[in-house]
Amino acid sequence: MSYAFKILGQAVGDGSLNDIYTVPSETQAIIGKIVIAETANGTPTYTVALAPSGASAVDKHLIANTVALTARQTVEIGKGATLTETDVIRFNGSTSAVTCQVWGVEINNS
Repeated sequence: MSYAFKILGQAVGDGSLNDIYTVPSETQAIIGKIVIAETANGTPTYTVALAPSGASAVDKHLIANTVALTARQTVEIGKGATLTETDVIRFNGSTSAVTCQVWGVEINNS
C-alpha cells in the first residue's frame, strides 16, 4: 500500500459540468480540500458534484449547486471526503474566470 499527497485535479470553468478527477483503479482517495477561486472581477457561479462509480450527473451528487461568487473570492469546500475507485469529482464554472483545485491523498491498494 502506498500513499501519494498531491494535486488531484485542476480546472477552469467553461459553462459545463466536467470530470476533473476520477479515482484510479485499485485506489482510494481522501480529499483534503476543494478550492474555488474567482480570478477576475465578475460575479460568476460554480457547481461541484461527487459521483459514485462515475454515475451520470444527478442532483443527489451535488455538494455545491450554482453558488454565486463575488469578485476575487476564494472558497473551500469538501474537506475530508473519501472516494473509492472510479468515483468522480465534477466541476462547472460559469466562466473561465472560475478555477477549481482539488488536493488530497491517493492510497494505492495494490
